[in-house]
Amino acid sequence: MCVYEACDVSENVFPAETDFGDEVLSGGRVQNILGKQLEEYLGENKVHTTAYEKEHRVKVLETVKAIGEEWIRGIADDSGVEIPDEAIRICTFGSYHLGVDHPESDVDVLILCPKLVDRQKDIFGSLDMHGPGEPEKFRTTLVEVLRKHPQVDQLLAIPDAFVPVVKFVLDGIRIDLISAIIPQAEIPAELDSLSPNSDLFLKMDSSSRQGINAMRISREIIRLVPDEDAFRSTLRAVKLWARRRGVYSNILGYLGGISWTIMTAKVCTIYHPSPPAVLLYKFFQLFAMYWDWPRPVVLAELENKKQSSDLREWNPDLYPSDRRHVMPIITPVNPMMNTSHNVSLSTYRVIMGELVRGYSCMLSLCAEGIENSENCRNLWAPLFERTEFFSWYPTYLKIDVSSENTVTQTRWKGLVESKLRHLLQMLQNFQFKDVHLCADENNATSSNHHSFYFGIDARNWKGSLENVQKLVMSSVSQWVSEELEWQRDDATMKIAYSMSRGEIAHSRNSTGKRVKRKQRRSQRHHQAREGDTLNDREQQHITSVTT
Repeated sequence: MCVYEACDVSENVFPAETDFGDEVLSGGRVQNILGKQLEEYLGENKVHTTAYEKEHRVKVLETVKAIGEEWIRGIADDSGVEIPDEAIRICTFGSYHLGVDHPESDVDVLILCPKLVDRQKDIFGSLDMHGPGEPEKFRTTLVEVLRKHPQVDQLLAIPDAFVPVVKFVLDGIRIDLISAIIPQAEIPAELDSLSPNSDLFLKMDSSSRQGINAMRISREIIRLVPDEDAFRSTLRAVKLWARRRGVYSNILGYLGGISWTIMTAKVCTIYHPSPPAVLLYKFFQLFAMYWDWPRPVVLAELENKKQSSDLREWNPDLYPSDRRHVMPIITPVNPMMNTSHNVSLSTYRVIMGELVRGYSCMLSLCAEGIENSENCRNLWAPLFERTEFFSWYPTYLKIDVSSENTVTQTRWKGLVESKLRHLLQMLQNFQFKDVHLCADENNATSSNHHSFYFGIDARNWKGSLENVQKLVMSSVSQWVSEELEWQRDDATMKIAYSMSRGEIAHSRNSTGKRVKRKQRRSQRHHQAREGDTLNDREQQHITSVTT
């Protein structure tokens, strides 16, 4: 058995007694009304895809498959190899496969290829494939086939990523395509033959195994949740909330989509059967108040099985680095992996502050729902209110990245974004009162420009603001020199940084209205990160709602 077994309801994860919100939501009338209004609110905020959009995405995936078949037959002809009718297979994973994609979300695609494919030579090519104008290769690559397709735009190949990926837009739909090379001439009819203890899986390269696992995780989550419809509705709400509150970004050290999905699935398995409104309440109650982090969130108990030595599972008893994970959320398939390894103590405090705020909002919603249950559509709005990040801090650091075109900007933005956690750590080494990396996706941005923000509270320093600014700017300059300069391969890639006081750092919020300092509510939320213990913080929020 694994060292960390699946958490059971009987393990005293949380008290058995109910609270005020439980009592309110146990009533069928209020529960039904709140549930109906939640669905209406989510619908108004476009978290669903329409029937037309669903059909359009299906057609786009059919086009992706047709492009893949054209490409693989070209490789077979060049190699003089006969291939079966189904020489490749297209599989989806992530939000699209889970059924919670929204109109703006991308579609994650895994292409299964036979052993005659060489990833570097046949998919990406041996030369730099980032921009237009490359010479023809002896064997046409998948990237080249995509580039020449009339419906493909904004193509970006990233062969040196942890999992090599090709990003592109096809007929208006963003696609993230990864690959798995099956070590035999044909794609197996049953994908179960690619289980982690199979010989086929163990013979794959690391990138292929990562791709197969991504597909298996989505399928296993769907298998484990007892009510798919309730799970999907709850997950849509959780994802909307996380994006609005600036805690949805794995690359910036917060939680990514798979982490929020596993947490939601955990709640759905514990509290089945319950409608989405109740499950959403339980989500905040469980993870804000009762979950004993770093206790891992595990959906299913897994047995250790033979696996490749270069794809180890998460196990803090064996690996000291795993013991330092502050918020482990574990995949439900072997080999078990922590989806939240980027979370630091700093971003953990931000996530917990938002979870506690969410629980506080849910208690307020329950209280107001009793008094005004017939007209409660707007009761959900405070929970999903956009973050007030730009009214929390006395000083802000702004980092602007820009380039001349969309493809170059996508690559440049992604590179800078992947290094921001290192800058966050450098700034935290000064032991300022607080440093907060903003993950709000609604910052000022365009096709060739993006801004990142840090909120800095250095009021615990005895030195002047000018000295603080010198320290911060010097650190940023060092960070750019050490982390970015040597990887900047296009003269149009530019980066600029500046500091300003809170009143002028960002004069308008994401809806275009002028940001006001919403004194007490905003300060109370902000104080949740200022050094008081979690238990004290929880008690403050509960008291403020129930008194």
